[in-house]
Amino acid sequence: MMRFFWKKKTPKAVFLGDLEKAVMEILWANGPLSGREVYEKIRPYHQVALTTILTILNRLQKKGLVKKELGAKIFLFRPVVSQEEWKNSLILEYLQRALSLSPEAVISNFADILTQLSPTEFSQIITTIVEKRRTAEKRQDEKQS
Repeated sequence: MMRFFWKKKTPKAVFLGDLEKAVMEILWANGPLSGREVYEKIRPYHQVALTTILTILNRLQKKGLVKKELGAKIFLFRPVVSQEEWKNSLILEYLQRALSLSPEAVISNFADILTQLSPTEFSQIITTIVEKRRTAEKRQDEKQS
């Protein structure tokens, strides 16, 4: 059985519900906000109470995605990880799970997807793979030295 471990710089994958994701998107777009400010921004899209938003913010804090800081007179909530870091952690988690089930199926399906790309997109992916491989080999050589 294949086992996968997190790189030190990769944040742990945190799965979010729809409302949690909506709250995070507001924080990513606007920076630190009070619970009321998040509520005001989310209210046109979700019919929820202020207390619900405060509960969501506290849950996000416990999950390590949000930090609660004392502002002038109120608490502000700010994202701890960027949206890109969060997305990458999820992609890595899904990919690792898929690889642990069937590496052959993952590679086969990935190859099928690659055949649908334009030559430019395909070349970009190959270039990225080659660069990542070189970096990994370089690190491996440095460890052995």
